[in-house]
Amino acid sequence: MKKKQIMLMILLVLLTLSISDSFVRASEVNRNLSVFNSVVNQTNVDAPKIDTIYNGDTTITGVLPKEGLTDEGVTIPIIGYTSAAWLTLNGKTYSNDAKNQLFNYKIVKLEDGSYAFTFTLPDGLSFKTGDKLNRFLIPADLPEGTPQLSQKFSSEVTVVERVVSTVTVHYQDINGNPLSEDKVLTGNVGTNYTTEQKSIDGYTLKEVQGNATGKFTDQAQTVTYIYSKNKVAGGDVTAKYVNNEGNTISEDVVKSGDIGDDYATEQKTVDGYTFKEVQGSAIGKFTDQAQTVTYIYTKNPVLGGDITVKYVDTKGKTISSDVIKSGNVGENYTTEQKTIDGYTFKEIQGVAIGQFSDQAQTITYVYTKNIDPTPTPTTVSPSKYNLPTEVTKTLPQTGENPTFTIVASIFGSLLLGIGLVLSLLRARKIK
Repeated sequence: MKKKQIMLMILLVLLTLSISDSFVRASEVNRNLSVFNSVVNQTNVDAPKIDTIYNGDTTITGVLPKEGLTDEGVTIPIIGYTSAAWLTLNGKTYSNDAKNQLFNYKIVKLEDGSYAFTFTLPDGLSFKTGDKLNRFLIPADLPEGTPQLSQKFSSEVTVVERVVSTVTVHYQDINGNPLSEDKVLTGNVGTNYTTEQKSIDGYTLKEVQGNATGKFTDQAQTVTYIYSKNKVAGGDVTAKYVNNEGNTISEDVVKSGDIGDDYATEQKTVDGYTFKEVQGSAIGKFTDQAQTVTYIYTKNPVLGGDITVKYVDTKGKTISSDVIKSGNVGENYTTEQKTIDGYTFKEIQGVAIGQFSDQAQTITYVYTKNIDPTPTPTTVSPSKYNLPTEVTKTLPQTGENPTFTIVASIFGSLLLGIGLVLSLLRARKIK
């Protein structure tokens, strides 16, 4: 009995020594691992970026990093993602040891060197509103000889209800006028959108107002592409300055510019003239056609020299009163021919119709004197008709008054006629 107890005690001592030795060894191993981990250099890779996940989705999409960074600050390029994935959904973890055996995912390398992925859920799973993707990871493939991988899991993502939003894209000139039809983009809140610049004839893109690329939000968004019109030389605008008759009174002014640009013409101050009106658009825009703007002026009145109209005979003697006409320089004048008793119009000396000037002018109407006819006296022999000698003595003498001469002639003719009748009667009696 004592021997058995002794043997049991010996076994207990040996077992205790063995356990103590194991603890000592384990502690040593842990200490060595701790030292190893603190010394070994690692390649640190950021977590994947996960796109918004919606109710009913069966895939996870996002972007994986293109490179890692060692503890020593050395950049290590990632050569791909082909290892087994890991995810935790609603607290349940799904993973596999062999490369890409359990999960189905596709990796596409982007132009910037990062990797886009599309990951399909296992076992026919689909996301529901409120589900939580606790963790997600696709391990990176590093070049041989690089420090071991230390990669972060994604942040937790909550599944949301699918909400559609819009982004409206406008294409306008610098004045806000539309140049092309608007384009409306639709997508789920949280998904990416990209707008595009249009090529518009005659215009060059100036700026973009709003985010040309971004994510749909729960608010409608607007992106405006603004274009400036290409410069094209327009037709000249000529400003003319004329009087009422259309005669130029100042030099033309020619303005040049591009189609669509503004122009403005100016009213001039012209000596001796007053502005009357403008014909055409004094201000406007250059077009592809030449334009003319005409400023019309009225000449200011200036008192001209008098026009004196004279009426004379051929010897220059005045036979009627002068007529004086007055007016402003440049105004028209007319003179009139008079009817003057005893005279006949012969000619005009000077300009009968013309314009007042700054000098006095004279117009002379010349007339010739009318000649009155003188009656020829009739001589009758007194002896033949036995007329009294006194009759012949009463005939008018040359140079006497014309009126008296005419009366005397008539009276004499009557006496002569009476004497003739008496002589005839007397002759018949004698026979």
